[in-house]
Amino acid sequence: MGGVLVGRKSSRFARQNLGPWTDTGSPDRVLSRADGVHGEVFGVSETAVTLDVSWPDARDSFEVLVRRRQYPDGAVLGSAASGQIHAANPDETRTVTVTVPRTRGESGAWFYEVYVRSNADEGVEGFLCESAPLRWDSGGSDSVLSGERVSDPKPPVDGAAFSRRRAGNEYMLSYRWADSNRTTWTFDYRLRRSTHEAAVARGRGYATTYEESLSSPIAQDFATTLLQRATTDDLSDGDDGARTATTPASLDAGRRFDVLVQFVQALQYAPDSETLEAYDYHRTNEETLVAAVGDCKDRTYLLAGLLAAAVDCETTLLFQTGHLFLGVDIEDVPALPYDVDPLTLGGREFLAIDPSLRGRIDAYPDLPFVAAYSDGDWWYTDADAITSGIDDVVRDYLRTADVVPQIF
Repeated sequence: MGGVLVGRKSSRFARQNLGPWTDTGSPDRVLSRADGVHGEVFGVSETAVTLDVSWPDARDSFEVLVRRRQYPDGAVLGSAASGQIHAANPDETRTVTVTVPRTRGESGAWFYEVYVRSNADEGVEGFLCESAPLRWDSGGSDSVLSGERVSDPKPPVDGAAFSRRRAGNEYMLSYRWADSNRTTWTFDYRLRRSTHEAAVARGRGYATTYEESLSSPIAQDFATTLLQRATTDDLSDGDDGARTATTPASLDAGRRFDVLVQFVQALQYAPDSETLEAYDYHRTNEETLVAAVGDCKDRTYLLAGLLAAAVDCETTLLFQTGHLFLGVDIEDVPALPYDVDPLTLGGREFLAIDPSLRGRIDAYPDLPFVAAYSDGDWWYTDADAITSGIDDVVRDYLRTADVVPQIF
């Protein structure tokens, strides 16, 4: 059994996914990439978009579908498709221009998304590329001007554990980390800049960012892809006797669980004041993945999203005095390759995982537990612990939460 596990909570995950991330009749924003086709937008003129499309190997004919979408994550404003592109010859590049008519009332920034499909009667095969944000000339013509981005582009990074570069309108991310078995993994991931910038534009908070992480399409896609495609230099014997690189998909559930936990724990730790010049900021999963850095809450949200997607487990936010980490329902933890000590809190048992620590997976600071939050409910609070020193940020949040603990 490999890849992502499914189970009793999968239907809830699917229901939560049916939200602003998809539009009826349009491709999923995190649709997998088109296999064996490459593309890049290099020109936009009035209502026409021009791109280079290439394929290294001969393949079946296809067409490109272009959608103009409100930037960074809004409604589809219009769409059009190219004619059939015959790809029987390998290593070809075609210049393709598609005209997407402008509809009445369009305003604000928008961008082009490009997908591959076999023909108009079949579903979309995969994502190809996207343009930078654009806007119409306010003079009333169809002239196109550059649109303002939600955030500045992230600069390149070239480190041993993490690298980041920009290719067109995507971030090319590369991670390297070791699991508890001392196996070193490498994983490359491409994240669309529009997806990252839509995440930057979203509202945030302790419960809000955590709940969004549990149903995040990006966490789902990232976890699925990591477990299928991360590689190690360790070689294993295949059925045909050939030596091949191991992927997490070939491991048992406990090892895959460990690979994900150790991935998050290996990300750089830094407080918001150092990395964002902000006192308290809740990074979405997309922001943490692009930055490869975060504090305790950012890494907790990311780990919650990855485990919810890959292991289908129930998780809880565990608040200590000035600290936050994750609890995983002990019944949902697969058989791990090492022993762990469960945490009992409020009559429930968890595997406590502090994504800010390296070492034993069940290690966490010896501090008082203040509160616990899961499934929309603050189900545990300790008034004495809060009185003795919870920090101002958590105190203020608890006071204004939808469900206010009866302790103030």
